[in-house]
Amino acid sequence: MGQLRGEVMSSAAFKAVRQEIRDRGYSPQLGESVIGKKVTNEKTSTSWSVFKVECTPNDPPKSNQNAILYAKKKFGDIYVRGIYQRESDPIKMIDCSAPAAQNGAANEDQLVTYSIAVNSEEK
Repeated sequence: MGQLRGEVMSSAAFKAVRQEIRDRGYSPQLGESVIGKKVTNEKTSTSWSVFKVECTPNDPPKSNQNAILYAKKKFGDIYVRGIYQRESDPIKMIDCSAPAAQNGAANEDQLVTYSIAVNSEEK
């Protein structure tokens, strides 16, 4: 996991999503809370490694306030997803992918944010 961790954390995709999560008021915990796992596609038996980074709110947490980062390297590309929610606001997902060798800034078109409604009034 050490090599994967180094490749992912130095990638443009990880840096871009990590900064977006920070801008939303969360601090990624890059120490002991980073967990690496192997994922296997049961149909094709292909596998890849992923890791998870938990994030803590910069302000005192409310009842429902969480954030997490997931990252994987597959076929030479780094894929990163950040997910966060503040109280009853919509869930936000931030996705970014970039070649593993790209460790500068991510292009703006590589970063996509999704909003998921959490109550029946939102469409």
